[in-house]
Amino acid sequence: MGKKITYHSYFGGKTKFESFINPVIPQNFKTYLEPFSGSFAVYFLINLPDSCKNIIYNDINKDQVNLFECSRTYDKFRKILINSLEDGLLYCPEKSFEKKKEFYKKMYYDLKKSNFRNDDFIIPDYNRATLYSFLLTSAFSSCSYTAAGFSGFNKERMKLQSLIKKLDNPYIQEMFSKITSVENLDFETIINKYDSDDTFIYLDPPYASFDDKGVDSGKRSGWYGTSDVFDKECHVKLLKILQNTKSRWALSYYYFEQLEQFLPKDKYFWREKEFFRSSASFSETKSQKGKELLITNYNPSEFTDKSVKEPKVIKIPTNKPISDSFWDE
Repeated sequence: MGKKITYHSYFGGKTKFESFINPVIPQNFKTYLEPFSGSFAVYFLINLPDSCKNIIYNDINKDQVNLFECSRTYDKFRKILINSLEDGLLYCPEKSFEKKKEFYKKMYYDLKKSNFRNDDFIIPDYNRATLYSFLLTSAFSSCSYTAAGFSGFNKERMKLQSLIKKLDNPYIQEMFSKITSVENLDFETIINKYDSDDTFIYLDPPYASFDDKGVDSGKRSGWYGTSDVFDKECHVKLLKILQNTKSRWALSYYYFEQLEQFLPKDKYFWREKEFFRSSASFSETKSQKGKELLITNYNPSEFTDKSVKEPKVIKIPTNKPISDSFWDE
């Protein structure tokens, strides 16, 4: 059996963190970058200053990047998704509810067991983005309908309809239209590419769970499906890079001892807040809370505009890893 593949939710996330992150966003930069964009969580929550002309999406997951690139042409992609359900890639010839459920359950697991994420392809690939969207929206908690995948009397309605609705939402469309570049680079390359005095970087890397011996248990990075690719060396490399950037940055993390060694509190600005980690909702510790850290290399009180109003946001799904398919319900 191959490595467990984890896919991230679409369009946003971290909605509970809005009041924590938004007040520290600077108001005088030209380029906004998230090296670990994923669902582009913070971008969908904040008000960027008028001075910001470049918005960079980046992720190491090529399928996530492809989804965002296709979604930038939201009208085209929306029609493709609709057509895929009517007579295309996702079309189901079955009529009964139970047979449809079995049809899509098989499709979901066939895709998940395939070598899907390791395939080579050219971006944008709308057919691939369609299948990836199906994978995302076939997972528990990956969109706004019930955990069973259906809502109320709309039992014939797939979760994919939630994504289609978002592509038709004027606010989502506006946010996609403002993205100037979508990239598929590692964090070191993308930071070096855009590092400048006029850049603001928000970083939400896979979180570390180091024990007393400095070994990462993968407990937190497992939420992102990255415990096998974002190890201790990656954490250290990232922290060293941040020590030497020209850009202003804000880093979301969970505490571990080595973090304070690289980013000491007498040199960097630390804030913390307790949150319920819904990402752990499938674990035995679902009721536990965690202290989210937000570390900046600038004093937020000096570089933020307190008169900026809270951003207009819509309800968007949280950025949780796939556990199982709702087709099992």
